[in-house]
Amino acid sequence: MRRVRVVLATGAILAVVPSPALADDGVPQALEIGAGVAALLLAVVLLIVVLSLQRVAKGGAIAGNVSYVVAAAVCLAASVLAGWVSRFTPEGFTAAQTNLASDLLVVAALAFFAIYFWRIRTTLVGFVKSAEAYLSQVDPNTEPSPSDPQAPDSPAESPSDTSE
Repeated sequence: MRRVRVVLATGAILAVVPSPALADDGVPQALEIGAGVAALLLAVVLLIVVLSLQRVAKGGAIAGNVSYVVAAAVCLAASVLAGWVSRFTPEGFTAAQTNLASDLLVVAALAFFAIYFWRIRTTLVGFVKSAEAYLSQVDPNTEPSPSDPQAPDSPAESPSDTSE
């Protein structure tokens, strides 16, 4: 129940905070800069957490693929910086150009996150399958886990079901 309250409170805060900016024709520059600073700080925090995770999980699948998360965090930070280029050097680039660059960097970050989670999922599925194969050799009455995509839907289809 506590999680539901936290999610609802977060949603309400996110819905109310930008409302003054959206009520005007323009967004106050202080709000834009503040949001950018918050995004950069969170990107730095993400990098610190990911790099500490790499040290903890040294030699594992997470540590071996953490470079994708680092690249995603760098892309997100660069996206914020690209948005600032048009704000602080308006003669160099148009707002449309910097918005496109910012959007493409976010797309790249999402692609890096997708690669990371796909590789971790693939590794974990292989681990679970090999663990189940080992357990089935040790104890032939072991049922496949419900998270296994190859597991039968009903107990009647199970090859280890001998209750007929």
